[in-house]
Order: sequence, then structure tokens, then C-alpha cells
Amino acid sequence: QLPIVGSFHGHLGAPMELRFSTASGLHPISGVVQGEVVSAAQKQAAREEDVRAKLIKTGNTPFVFSELTIDLDENIFLPATQLNELRRQALDQLEQLLVMVTPQEILPYEEVTPRESSSQWRGDFATVRTMEQCEEVIGNEQIRYIGLDTSITFTARDELSSLLARIHASNQKAVCMMPMIFRRDSVPQVEALCDGGTYAFDAYMATTMDALGFLYTRVPSDQIWLDERLYTYSNRAIASYEGLGITCMTIPYELNEKELRHRENRSSFFTVYGYTPLMYLATCTHKNCKGCDHTPTLTYLKDRKGNAFPVANACEICTNVLYNFLPTNLLGEDAMESLPCIGHRFDFTIESAKEVHAILKSYATYDATQNKAFTKGHFHRGVE
Repeated sequence: QLPIVGSFHGHLGAPMELRFSTASGLHPISGVVQGEVVSAAQKQAAREEDVRAKLIKTGNTPFVFSELTIDLDENIFLPATQLNELRRQALDQLEQLLVMVTPQEILPYEEVTPRESSSQWRGDFATVRTMEQCEEVIGNEQIRYIGLDTSITFTARDELSSLLARIHASNQKAVCMMPMIFRRDSVPQVEALCDGGTYAFDAYMATTMDALGFLYTRVPSDQIWLDERLYTYSNRAIASYEGLGITCMTIPYELNEKELRHRENRSSFFTVYGYTPLMYLATCTHKNCKGCDHTPTLTYLKDRKGNAFPVANACEICTNVLYNFLPTNLLGEDAMESLPCIGHRFDFTIESAKEVHAILKSYATYDATQNKAFTKGHFHRGVE
């Protein structure tokens, strides 16, 4: 809600008056509305606290009073219905005035001046949700970093130390992926992964703002990576995160090639393959359809065209993810080679080990014939 400042004047024989203005912003707006003429009280006189209580109720409007002064004569009568109507008129008028504000001149894109990245992370990055996918990625010369989902870190705790050791023995780095939805009951498990002693993760991927706040107080900032859900559309946003000491991010899915040419990408991974998450669900589709059996599986939702959208239930954090029915695949795009970034990112979610192998091979050999049907996502469309 937008903070506003108001002042009410109630003087005998004059119309009641409510003045208002926006408390801050690039376009300060002010106005005034008047009501009925104030009459003398026959019984109970208006009190300041009662008038304030009526006027300050902004409810579900886009506004909230940060300051409201009341100026009243003694022994006057102010009906509650008239005060409510005055407030309604003031808020309606303010909303109309804000809509009518002349927009600022739209500036052209600023060309990005190439600069040396401050990020210590360079190389291709693959995230995995199953042990079969992980086995296929470990030892792959193309992949430098392996992101382990909670489906692995939360459920394979006994084997996790040896798994991390194998990743490091293959001259690769291990990244701990934070929960897709970070609930309070996940805190103990995540804290165990972040203690710096038991499990030797090289970096931690913040998937939500609350996960970022959690990590920022527990691990060095240069070990925190940002998922695409922590939006860095603009270079101002990138600079803000870099001011926190974070030097590794992910390019947002929504930006197209033209927009990416005006974004500073030298500290970001460029996602070139993966089923794009369309929605994160706190309810379980599998449970609603077939009953809860605590078994991770896939449920499919069909649209009116018959396209089957996979829904993966992550039982370890009681969360579902609805994915696009086609994977995004940017193999063959010029930006793969020409766009400055710290590396390409592959998100493996519902693929078999055989499919993971074929996808990585197609990128290594630059052969798109091995891939099934795919989409280019927003790469040629951009933000809508």
C-alpha cells in the first residue's frame, strides 16, 4: 500500500474538508475533497479519536495513512456516514490522479560496457533431482558444477558425504540447492547441510528470498548463488546483489535475446536446457488424485489441447512443481556462444539417465538431432 498523508478540518459553519497527498515518490500528488457543512452538536460532540478511527480505515484500497492530522472545533456534529463518504471520495480521487500522471520519457536501452567479472565461478552447471541423473553427470568433462536438489540431500543423507567426495574426486564442485518452498520444518535439515563440517558443499543456491536471508547469516556471501527466481532483470538489481558480496546469479527465464544484450551477464549462468517450472504448489496433486503414499512420482495435467504437463511431488519437503510440457532447449542459438556469461546451466528434473546422457552429448557435439520436441521459451518473446 502506498503511504499517504492527510489532514482533516472540521469547523462550524464550513464544509468538512479532507486534504491528502502521497507521502513519497517520483510523482507527488495532492488533492482535497469537501463534504457537508459542519453543524453544532445537539447531544454528543465529535471527538478527535473517533474522527481518526473513521478516516484511517483504508481497507483493501492501494493506500495507507502514514500521517493523519485532525483539526476540530469544539461542540460540532460529524456523522459517521459523512466521514466514511469523505474518506471514500478522497481515496477514489487520489487513485484517479495517480492514473492520470504523465509517464516519464521512455529511455532507450543502454549499451552494456563489457567488464571483467568478479565471480570466482566459471564453467557449466547442471542441477539434478535423482541419483540416476547425478550418476550420469559425475565425471562428465563438460559439467563443472553439480547442483543437488533436496530430493537427494534430504533423502540420501547417509550416502551424501561419499557422494560429495566422488564429485570432488572428479574435479567437480557440489552445490546445495535450497528447498523450492522454504518451510520452518525444513530449517533443521538445511542447517545440517550448512554447518561447514559434515558436508563439504562448495556453494549454496538460494531459490527464494527467505532462503537467501537464511544463507546470508550462515555461509560466506561469495558461496551464495542466486536461482532464476531471485530476479535480476536489471543491472541495478545485479549491482545491489553484488554489493552484498554475491557474485554468482542465474539469468531470468523471461528475458529475450535483445534484452539479454543489455544486461550484464558476466556473473550469471545462462540456462540453455530444462523443463521450466510454471508453478510451485504447497498442495499435493498426487495426494488429491490418488492419495498420499509418501512416494515421489509424476502426475500429469492435460490442457485443452491435450498437452500433458508433468507435476513432480517432492515428498521430502511436501511440495509439488508444475513443469512446462516441453523442455526449453537453446541449442543452435547464436547467444550460446556470443553471450558473455560464466557458464551454461542445465536443469535436469524428469529426465532419465539415458536422456541426460543424450542431452549433454548433443550440446558437446552441437548436434540438435538427438533431442526430442522442445520450445525456445521466452528467448524470442521476452517479458509479456
